[in-house]
Amino acid sequence: MKKLLTTLVLFSALLFFKSYAQTSTTGCNPSFTFQFLTGTTVKLNPALTTDSPYVQHYWKFGDGSAPSTRISPAHNYAPGVYTVKHYVVRHNPNGIMVCTDSLFKQLTIGQTNCNLIAAFTSSTPAQLAAIFNNTSAGLAPGDSIRWTFGDGTVSYDANPTHQYLNAGTYTVCLRVKKPATAATTAPCVSEVCHSIVITAPPTSCDLAANFTWFQNSTALSLYTYHFTNTSTGAATTDSIRWTFGDGTSSNQNNPLHIYANAGTYNVCIRIIKRTNTGALTNCIKEKCYAVVVPPANSCNLQVYFTAATVQPNVIGFTNQSSGYSSLDSIKWNFGDGTTSNALSPTHTFTTAGTYNVCLTIKKNTIAGTSACIRTFCKTVVIANTCTLAANFTYTRNSATPNLYTYHFNNTSAPLNNTDSIRWTFGDGTSSNQLNPVHGYNAPGIYTVCLRIIKRNPNGVLTNCVAEKCYTITVAPACS
Repeated sequence: MKKLLTTLVLFSALLFFKSYAQTSTTGCNPSFTFQFLTGTTVKLNPALTTDSPYVQHYWKFGDGSAPSTRISPAHNYAPGVYTVKHYVVRHNPNGIMVCTDSLFKQLTIGQTNCNLIAAFTSSTPAQLAAIFNNTSAGLAPGDSIRWTFGDGTVSYDANPTHQYLNAGTYTVCLRVKKPATAATTAPCVSEVCHSIVITAPPTSCDLAANFTWFQNSTALSLYTYHFTNTSTGAATTDSIRWTFGDGTSSNQNNPLHIYANAGTYNVCIRIIKRTNTGALTNCIKEKCYAVVVPPANSCNLQVYFTAATVQPNVIGFTNQSSGYSSLDSIKWNFGDGTTSNALSPTHTFTTAGTYNVCLTIKKNTIAGTSACIRTFCKTVVIANTCTLAANFTYTRNSATPNLYTYHFNNTSAPLNNTDSIRWTFGDGTSSNQLNPVHGYNAPGIYTVCLRIIKRNPNGVLTNCVAEKCYTITVAPACS
């Protein structure tokens, strides 16, 4: 009720003022200024800023919108020219009006000659970096430019290059502004925003997670398993986490785990590489296997084998498992796509590398009983045995009618007469001779290459390949 009474009193005072204008006094000073918050939003700041309950402000914005009784309102205009009116009314504590006054000012929103159109393009030639090209129309040398890159940083360059600290999606804004032409004229402002995607540098990830396991039959619990980390590319500073499929985990490199009950468990090893400073990277690898834990005393099968080098790429495997018979099935998986059912096989690896060799034995169980299966795996490393070094010498034969004739002498070692030889003379021709003679048709600069591929004793090509190239200059004939 009090608010309604105050509004009625203020409205009556304004009607009174409209009919009877007063001279401005200090107690009812209606002066005010414009403050441009943006190109179209204006804040009205009165000279009389008191918030006394005996002083009321009344604003008419001149654009047909509802008036405001706030002391210092902010109002958003459309471009145009407006007459802003400010009324001030003061009462004494008894509610009797002491004074009223008003002031009219003209406000122009937007310059009539504002032809600014903000625009820009961007490119990301490198990770975490972006280049911005200002393509705004109507931009003059005296106009202001402001970039916001979406990460809390700004730039006032015309065409900046910005380095981001992290990958992500950022909203980049360009704001161009012409200075105001008069004190009561808003500046000419144009702004445009675009989203850009910043990518992180690729992280080299050479991790290959893997592991082996076996049951320890000599432990107090037959549910005791040893897990061996056979991952490659891992360092001692990397983070390791094992999950054993029963709700437990470990950060040890080669843990020993005891299961409470028999069953099939999904065991996983997860490795995260760290930088030299210990920071985690996005290089993460994981490997999981289903580990079968049979009921106690129901399966006494223990699988194990040893490996010995017969030749550099030939490995002999000896089955040292216990608890199996000749009726049980045996399967070797050599990790190179080949298998064997021999008891203790010898295997030839055709390519150097690291192989996960596994032996699986399955007992020939009676129908209706649980299967008794055990697997043991071991890593075998086959080194590169290629010691071939290709090389050759050459001489020019000046005694022949064609002074562009060259003799090539193969000095490669070790070299067998079964190895494959191919010469390319740099002029589109080739030869398979051991020490060829080649005549060039014209002087010039030629790249001569000798490529050798070794063969095994059976004449089969191997992956041992060596090549050597020289650039020779065939000079014109001496006159």
